[in-house]
Amino acid sequence: AKLGTVGPAADAASARVTAAFSRAGVIIGASVAGGIFAATKAVEAFVRAANEQENANVRLQQTLRATGQLSRAYYDQLSALSAQFQRTTRYGDDAVLSVERQLVAFGAAPNQIKKLTAATLDLAEGMGRDLSGATLVMGKALAGEFGTLSRYGILVDENATRAQKLAQVQEQVALRFGGQSTAGIRTFEGRAGQLSKALGEVHEELGFVFTKSEVLNRILEHGASAVFDLAERVGKWREANANVIDQKFVAFGEWFDGFLAGLPEHASGA
Repeated sequence: AKLGTVGPAADAASARVTAAFSRAGVIIGASVAGGIFAATKAVEAFVRAANEQENANVRLQQTLRATGQLSRAYYDQLSALSAQFQRTTRYGDDAVLSVERQLVAFGAAPNQIKKLTAATLDLAEGMGRDLSGATLVMGKALAGEFGTLSRYGILVDENATRAQKLAQVQEQVALRFGGQSTAGIRTFEGRAGQLSKALGEVHEELGFVFTKSEVLNRILEHGASAVFDLAERVGKWREANANVIDQKFVAFGEWFDGFLAGLPEHASGA
């Protein structure tokens, strides 16, 4: 995902929106915010897809930051890699970003990440495991724990260095399961899955029309403030008029009781 900046035009437009909220007052401002919320609900599927992608991006950025590897170049590299694997395997880019994020957290270096990600995808397919499980196994190997892989017949030389052991793991995964993750998309089910992912990308991009709009985000921000103000005013009005409200309810109860008393006891039959 591209990290955009707010241009002067967007700043000017959002400033006009802010001023409009101030002039309109709390109730009108809240009504406008409600209308925007309703419009957003109408494209909920698109917005949800965009939010899921954005959340995956943010988690990846946070992991890169925590491991001291955050840079625009590396982030873009990982994003491009996830898009590449999305086209060549049955896994979506969100899932691949999650694999990359966890491998980075376990200590994968930039020059290792592509081969390790490919090995993880092949391992998941070859072992018939879910992707998160295969990622955990590969992550443990990165951390120096190779016992789990031995259960699947992937053995390493105990006298080798950690780097050598990791290279041995990648070689054996390639030997046993190489190409497994790409083979699946050459079936009817795989091609149908690719089409579904492609449609999902369209949903994401349509959702980004809304979620990445700086003006719309500011409108929602000020709209939320207006609704909070409205809630506060309603609460103060309720407290100030508690006795009047109770009197109105008592009057309604008396009227309703009289209404019921005036009804015939038995309805006449045909």
